[in-house]
Amino acid sequence: MSVAVRSPDDNSPIVFDLEQFMGTWHVTHSTLPLWKSKKDVSITYALKNPSSQGTTQFDDIVEYRSESAPSTSKRSRIVGVDTFLPFVSDDPQATQSPPPRYHWRGRGLLCIVTSRWQVLGCSTDTSSGPAWVSPTLKRRCSPLQEIINKAQALGGMVGQLTNDFFAVKRSPPLDG
Repeated sequence: MSVAVRSPDDNSPIVFDLEQFMGTWHVTHSTLPLWKSKKDVSITYALKNPSSQGTTQFDDIVEYRSESAPSTSKRSRIVGVDTFLPFVSDDPQATQSPPPRYHWRGRGLLCIVTSRWQVLGCSTDTSSGPAWVSPTLKRRCSPLQEIINKAQALGGMVGQLTNDFFAVKRSPPLDG
């Protein structure tokens, strides 16, 4: 599988199917220090009905356990909503969509917490199904070293992040 990784300021289009992006993703590697003391991290995305303004949004549920918790314990949750950030270009010739960017806002007590994120890359092999890369998650067993090498080659902030890349812990499968 070949992977394309782009710099956050690269606005060239990528193939991105939002419906295939929906579902549960298991965080296998990350640069986010929060996950160093956690395990069994997953993120579930569920598309919401379009708003009256036509804005694309989806629910975002992060679940995890503390590193010391038994694998049978209930996972903690962080719930939020992601909103698509439309691309605005000064170039009147710009007709293709750049990599998707999103604004996340927490729900409940986390309603004051926000972040922005984007898809930095994806598999260029569409025959094997989706495989995307964002700053903190990936799905499927994409060639991890290929992702790291391509991100390092970009240099800048993305290249520097590869120095902090670590495996996120997973509980062993339950017998039975």
